[in-house]
Order: sequence, then structure tokens, then C-alpha cells
Amino acid sequence: MAHAKDVLSDQLLANANHPSWYLPFSDSVERLSEEHAFWTPNEESNSIAEIV
Repeated sequence: MAHAKDVLSDQLLANANHPSWYLPFSDSVERLSEEHAFWTPNEESNSIAEIV
């Protein structure tokens, strides 16, 4: 039986690097500029950089 730590580690790596029904995180931010990463539509919202 797989150890929970190994399963979680595999899932985190897959989320960051492997395509699924959504883009991997690495693909999503590949061409994201620093300016866009810190942009917010208003003061109540968080930027991508603040969330990540």
C-alpha cells in the first residue's frame, strides 16, 4: 500500500507539472510577467503573486 506522504508528493508534482483536465501550474504561469502577477482589479482582491 502506498504511503500517504508518497501519494501527496506525487499529486503535488502532477498538479505542478503534468496536464490533466486543467493546465499544470508551470504552464499557467510560464509567460506571466511580474507586472501581471501583482495586478489586482481592486483593493479587495488578491493578486496571483499574493495567492501563490
